[in-house]
Formats: sequence, C-alpha cells, structure tokens
Amino acid sequence: MPLLTRGEEWLKSDECSSEASIHDVAVVLRDVLEGLNALHTNDICHGCVHLQSVLVEKVDGQFRGRLDFYPFINTQCNKAREMKFFGDLMVKMNFPNKDHTTTFSQLTEVFAINL
Repeated sequence: MPLLTRGEEWLKSDECSSEASIHDVAVVLRDVLEGLNALHTNDICHGCVHLQSVLVEKVDGQFRGRLDFYPFINTQCNKAREMKFFGDLMVKMNFPNKDHTTTFSQLTEVFAINL
C-alpha cells in the first residue's frame, strides 16, 4: 500500500475487501472524527468533509485515517454542516456499493421505516 491512499481507492482495494475491513473502516472513521473534533475545538472548519478528502495509511499493520488539508475554499463552512457531511461519509465508507448519492438521513429513514 502506498504511504497515503485516497479513501475511495482504499475501499476498492484488495486490502479493504476482507472481513476485518469493518473494523478497519471504523478505525479510519474514528480518526477522521477525532481530526474534525480537534479542528472544531479550535474553531476551525475543514471546509470539505467527503470521501475524496479522506486519506488512509497503514501504520504498524493498522489502517489509520487522515484528513486531506488541500486548500479547499468553502465560504458556507460551519461545524453543523461538517458533521452532516461526516454522517454521509460514514454511509459511503460502510456501504461503498450503495448508490453514491445516498445520504445518512436517507439511510436512517429506511431503517426507521423497517423498525
């Protein structure tokens, strides 16, 4: 695996196709959420939380998530909106074969109806 791999490339890779990938995805998402929390604690918005801004690296045999800090320009950036995008990111990483436009809100509506 290269030093850093884009999240969408990692999800399609052989390294992410095993049964253990559920745990790996959870760790990557936890790392991204911790990064967002560190930014938000310091009143900083990332500005572009989505699958293309997640980088994955393998550290000591474990996959870890990082946020890409490419200079995104988003004047509509706020913490609540970023958390909504993080929810959408969780869907895309846990259900990579689902329609790419599916959002966290849509997925939770489906589960609520089926309960």
